[in-house]
Amino acid sequence: MTHADRWARARPAVAAMEPFLAVAVSALGQLAVAQAATPLDAWGWGALTVAITVAARAAWGGVDLARLETAVLPLLAAHALIFPAVHALLGYSRLPLGEADVRRALLAHLALMGGAWGALAVADLAWGRPRPMATLRDGLARWAARRPLDGSAAVTVVALAAAVAAVLYGVSTGFFFAFGGADRRLVYLATGEERLWLVRYAIQGLLLWSLAAAFGRPGAAWRRAGALGAAALFIVAVLGVGGRRDIIGVLLPLAALGWMAARTPRARALVLGGVLAALLSLFAFAAIRTWSGDRSVTDLLTLYDLLGEFLFPWQVVAWLLANAPAPLLGASYLYPLVLWIPRSAWAGKPVILTEQFSVQAGVADQLGFGFSPVAEAVWNFGSVAGPWLGGVLVALALRALSARAGAWPLLYLAALGRLLSVPRSEFASVGGELLVLAATFLACDALAQAVSRVGAHQGRGRVQPGATTDAPHTMSRATGRP
Repeated sequence: MTHADRWARARPAVAAMEPFLAVAVSALGQLAVAQAATPLDAWGWGALTVAITVAARAAWGGVDLARLETAVLPLLAAHALIFPAVHALLGYSRLPLGEADVRRALLAHLALMGGAWGALAVADLAWGRPRPMATLRDGLARWAARRPLDGSAAVTVVALAAAVAAVLYGVSTGFFFAFGGADRRLVYLATGEERLWLVRYAIQGLLLWSLAAAFGRPGAAWRRAGALGAAALFIVAVLGVGGRRDIIGVLLPLAALGWMAARTPRARALVLGGVLAALLSLFAFAAIRTWSGDRSVTDLLTLYDLLGEFLFPWQVVAWLLANAPAPLLGASYLYPLVLWIPRSAWAGKPVILTEQFSVQAGVADQLGFGFSPVAEAVWNFGSVAGPWLGGVLVALALRALSARAGAWPLLYLAALGRLLSVPRSEFASVGGELLVLAATFLACDALAQAVSRVGAHQGRGRVQPGATTDAPHTMSRATGRP
């Protein structure tokens, strides 16, 4: 028996050990952090636990960044470790947090990653590993083939018009590429980013639908050019008013489509390099949009810019652990279902957790705290079981979308565009965005079908010269003879 044969026979037994390893590594890491003598010691044990988690999951489950649940693990790792390192080295915090608060929050992050790892191990063992990119290619082709060509063209034209309107609106705000040094909150409010959230996500839905139709069906190169042009205009509009998240919502799905369309390893390397360069540029853009000469390096690192995405949501977890609210018992995970009800019809409609936290912590006048799946799990289920349950919910929700990439190609692409938001948002935010995008996809389908029906009706009523309406004719393009 060869080594490969022995490994093939042993692999199921080895795979069955992974859920137990997930619990053991996470529990031992938490014990080491709790007993560490100094903040840096605690951070070191936390970093080791996170590294083992990510490495072991990659070894067992394979490295497939197209799997949403796999791709999010390194992001969760970064969010778990960056704040405690900055806090230990610089003593930085925007909220009144002590070393004990930071340590408890680190334990909660380790528990969430342990819950996610264990859930993925069990799911892969029970149902096998999803192959989203392979199934997406075939699923997207089937989806696009069922959409009429003339209707798809009409949606592309609407997407172009919406992107042009976004650019014109950005110019009208007075902050279009003129926000250098301005307070981010001022620009955010002045440009209507919060007020126009439904419009922003509806435009993204238009863009994703038109891109999927263009890449999923061969031919009609002008439709692909039109969809790409609309995406480029929208990116310019978002950058012009200082935004970033809406760009990522289009950029990552476009990268997946480009990867599928690439035919050679070199072309795929160019797609991967391009998306990495774009993401790094957006990361640096955070500093550029509020740059002024009196900013220190510490300001750039910790306050608003380069590391703000990682530092602010982390503090929310620590604050909630130090100021335990009444448990919601899972209610916040249902918030996306009621966000559509007007407050005039339901005065007591729940406010999303981000807004509730900002009021309770006294930071309603500040921008950028965001939220966290760890914080949401703690708020719902408490400080002990909450993070473990939160990890299970996040991992299984993302895995469900990966496993259904072929059946729900647009929803998978939409979720891919939200991937970077998962570690810094609550479920209501990400789920609400996906519902808006799904509604937009349905509206695009209806528009495409309506345009096709109108075109077919007009075609039936049109009589060609030299032909009768009694019997159909077939004409040879090569000879011109029937």
